[in-house]
Amino acid sequence: EDRLCETYFERLISQKWEGRTARNYRQGARSFVEYFGAERSLSSVTPVDFETWHRWMPKNGLAESTANKRAKMVRTMLKEAVRRKIIASNPGAETKIGGEVNRERDHYVSRADATKILKKCDAEWALIFGLCRFAGFRCPSEITTLRWSDVQWDDNRLRIDSPKTGLRFCPLFLELRPILELAANEAGEH
Repeated sequence: EDRLCETYFERLISQKWEGRTARNYRQGARSFVEYFGAERSLSSVTPVDFETWHRWMPKNGLAESTANKRAKMVRTMLKEAVRRKIIASNPGAETKIGGEVNRERDHYVSRADATKILKKCDAEWALIFGLCRFAGFRCPSEITTLRWSDVQWDDNRLRIDSPKTGLRFCPLFLELRPILELAANEAGEH
């Protein structure tokens, strides 16, 4: 039985993913459906169609990195359609898709700028900013999972149980320790 793009994508996403991941996959599916139409059957999409869609996204306002991310997500969903024997082959399998990082948005925050920012923050925001700037925490995923028991004061390190990278440890850098101490004092944890 052939499936319509929109119906297949929505059903698969609701079965397989949730939260932010489901939201991201839905964005990819919406871009695909916007280009091909909700009634397009999965089996009618060719490798040339997939490549044309992938090139179309940046021409219509998406950043290259966003287009690449969405194309990879749709390719993953099409791979699952092959696994489920809904389509015979994945039309996106051979498409070369670039990276998902937009380096134009990168900005280095110097120590001087970090100091200025910290002076404007209350203890909670100073902690969030400090963990990102000085310890390289991912925000929000690693910030929101950190507990006071993860601050190993005697060993001078932080325990980070990241949903993305797993368990790792980070030193309590000189710049970070006073920020943590202030937040712990305000929270009654130190």
